[in-house]
Amino acid sequence: MPVSLIRLVWLCPVIWLFACAPDQQVGCDNAVFTDLPNSAYILPYQPGQSHRLIQGNCSSNERTHHAGGMLQFAYDFAMPMGTPVMAARAGRVRRVVNEFQDYSGIPGEENLIVITHDDGSFGFYVHLQQASDLVGVDDWVEQGDIIGYSGNSGYSSEPHLHFHVLALAAFNDTCDPRLRSCAVDCRDDGISCESIPVSFRNTGHIPLSEGAWYEAMDFAPSNSIDPRYIQ
Repeated sequence: MPVSLIRLVWLCPVIWLFACAPDQQVGCDNAVFTDLPNSAYILPYQPGQSHRLIQGNCSSNERTHHAGGMLQFAYDFAMPMGTPVMAARAGRVRRVVNEFQDYSGIPGEENLIVITHDDGSFGFYVHLQQASDLVGVDDWVEQGDIIGYSGNSGYSSEPHLHFHVLALAAFNDTCDPRLRSCAVDCRDDGISCESIPVSFRNTGHIPLSEGAWYEAMDFAPSNSIDPRYIQ
């Protein structure tokens, strides 16, 4: 076998997440997305910006967003380090992790922000830049507020923002919603943990496709419940 081919075969398991796996989407069976005008979500970056979706819903080759997994409706947007990250939906901050270095590549060391929405779901903003958070636990954030900056922390092959929404029956330290452990921890504790399909009303597309660029358009904030009722 030629040396170049041997080197490629050896490297493939290391860089398969974005280089060796094809940019395609396997469709999520029976997925129901909210019509764009009625969606409670906007893209988690500023209007006028465009970012490429490097991994979308129900990805191929058993990647982290594979069909049937707890992250099947997650999105990964490629972003330069330090890009402002906006709240895709109003809510109360429930968790902030900010201490991990970027470019470590270590699973479980993802800087993240978790926000509770008025329907009880949780929005996750993951791989944030170290110490870039602009919000704290129990803070109320409005849709479109800048909550932090994108980075490359934890298990990540390039700077990007990972965003997904989960419906949890409970939220505590046992069911710790880090990027991948939530599914295992929730199931072990008998807690419901479900990935939710998300559409973004300030795009002209539903659903989003891997490899495509999406510009965030201007938006009018959606009505949110009085923050006193979000505990």
